[in-house]
Amino acid sequence: MVLFICFTFSLVLSYTPSYKIYYIVNLNTLLNEDTRKTNYFAWDKYSWFLYISNKPDEAKIANQKAQQALDEYLLSNNDTEAIQYSERIRQHKVYINSKNWVEFP
Repeated sequence: MVLFICFTFSLVLSYTPSYKIYYIVNLNTLLNEDTRKTNYFAWDKYSWFLYISNKPDEAKIANQKAQQALDEYLLSNNDTEAIQYSERIRQHKVYINSKNWVEFP
């Protein structure tokens, strides 16, 4: 019985797109209620998964949410690394719009 459950789980997981798995683990409102509004890196990476899954419009939205999350994060933190990451988010937006995003980060 355990073997059957493991097999079924791995079969379902192998056919689930990576962007859905990443969203559930890192950005789901139920599991990540506290951090999802400020987790700019997760939103940025989620935009990458959407982009490589041929969903550029959704990738643009996730990229905007990454910038919003970064802005929210910077309201309560003075993190120079986060400030520098803002440029990377802007660059990813350019890559999405030009359909020329070849690697993350």
